[in-house]
Amino acid sequence: MLNSGSRQSSNGRISDDRILLGWMIILIVLRLWLVEVYELMATWTPHDDYLFIRLAKHLLSGEWLGPYNHFTLIKGPGYPLFIAASHLAGIPLLLSQQLLYSFACVLAISALRPLCGNRYLLMACFALLLLNPFLYNYPVPGRAFREGFSISLVLIVFATLLGSITRLGHPGKRSLIWATGFGLAFTLLWHTREEGLWLLPSVALAALMIILVDRPDSRISLNRRILTLFIPLALFCAASFSLAFLNYMNYGEFIINELKSKEFISAYGGMMNIIPDHFKRFIPVSDDVLHKAFAASPAFRELEPIFTAAAQKSHLVPPFFIWSLRETVRKAGHSTNLTEALQFYGRIGDELAQGCKDGRLNCLDRAPSLQPPWHSSYNTLALPVFIKIFKEAVGFSNYHAELGKFEKWQSNGKAELIKDYHYVTLEKILPSDRKIVSEYPEYYQHLRIEKVRLLKDIGDSYKFLTPLLFSLAIVIHLYLLFQSLRRRQLSVEAVFGLVLIGGLISLVAILSFVNITLWPIRRPLYSAYPVVLLYICCMLGSLCKEIHQAKNILSDPQA
Repeated sequence: MLNSGSRQSSNGRISDDRILLGWMIILIVLRLWLVEVYELMATWTPHDDYLFIRLAKHLLSGEWLGPYNHFTLIKGPGYPLFIAASHLAGIPLLLSQQLLYSFACVLAISALRPLCGNRYLLMACFALLLLNPFLYNYPVPGRAFREGFSISLVLIVFATLLGSITRLGHPGKRSLIWATGFGLAFTLLWHTREEGLWLLPSVALAALMIILVDRPDSRISLNRRILTLFIPLALFCAASFSLAFLNYMNYGEFIINELKSKEFISAYGGMMNIIPDHFKRFIPVSDDVLHKAFAASPAFRELEPIFTAAAQKSHLVPPFFIWSLRETVRKAGHSTNLTEALQFYGRIGDELAQGCKDGRLNCLDRAPSLQPPWHSSYNTLALPVFIKIFKEAVGFSNYHAELGKFEKWQSNGKAELIKDYHYVTLEKILPSDRKIVSEYPEYYQHLRIEKVRLLKDIGDSYKFLTPLLFSLAIVIHLYLLFQSLRRRQLSVEAVFGLVLIGGLISLVAILSFVNITLWPIRRPLYSAYPVVLLYICCMLGSLCKEIHQAKNILSDPQA
């Protein structure tokens, strides 16, 4: 069984420690004052920022996600729902995201408290979590990107997982409240980002912990354990069903994300399964594959003239063929509604599958998938890319703040677009003309620059400290695992460290696959940073607890 520690170390609440609570409030206010310098950047990005703004605008208008088009269901609805909720609460979007992350940090310290009763270490851990530089690594936190929302959800997911485990033996409903928080956070995160699969190994190990965890001074009933696991599952299923049902009522199909529908996967994945004449990295569907698909699929052949014309003026790089395909289907008039679009993609997928079956196409022996196929030439890249991304995750090396560059950022787009950003987010919008910024009063300009300079110094210190602290955390974790084996009694701290490390490795592995096969994207790595910081805090707290227990044994050998 897993030992969850003594009752004495588990009962304290943050609200009982006025010094710790005061420290948290002061740091939160200070950080909010510093990051207030950043204004929201409005951009014409129909697949990203502006998509979320438009979807939130429709939500606020009582139209669900609005009229169907080829953008409507390409991403999860979690972030537009958050934008709309922030608007209804009267809180500007960037402030709302910063407040949510502050809440996540408070929650994390509350979850860590049973593992560490040392107030000053908890104060240091709170500062380490709260001042995470990727919450002010402009321009990402200054745009309507999901990273500003999902980074908080990741921290809440792991904090509530820990809280559910350490409160399992408590009387009353405290463990069930933590389990409910986990269910809500996990569901939101799953329907916000597409790569949520990386969470599953950690969640599975945590579920096993809940089944096995025990306390030396209490017995935890099987019903309590089952209920702790059932609540998040029920919340996830209920929310997923509700989202799919709302889409069914508005668009006629019981799905949440169109890109994950079997019809779209059969078409897009079917093309990626066609073996090209000459393999090139980062090109999921090459020109020769397109021509083979045109020949094999009468439905897809209807798009050939549009593809040919678009190729002369397309600005999309080859890895973004998925968006070119959807735009071409729209221009061909096959996506006036969701049902029609899915039927057309289904026809393409069926015809490509038949072409593979009867030998007209030379295809890979795998089911259609959104994941690009793995090529043998990638084998030598797997380990170096994984190590590189892992180092970036634990070293915070992707943080870059340039004072001069900050002053040059500007919004772009037409007046109507700028208004949409302003009214939906309630934010002050970064001017589209740098001359306007240069005309700000001198005292205001000076204060802005000094705030950014201070944030840059804090962020740069993370690039130095985090690798050292992470290395120390690994050493502590190995010691805890050794002690657990020696005592033949696994500790919650040691196993939960594996939960965090497992999640980190899983995320890095998925991003390594994407970086090798499709596109060297870095923004999804934002999800790794709170995991790294929480792991450091968890291990430092565990070391503090080990030292405290050793002192007790030395002072009272019969204890």
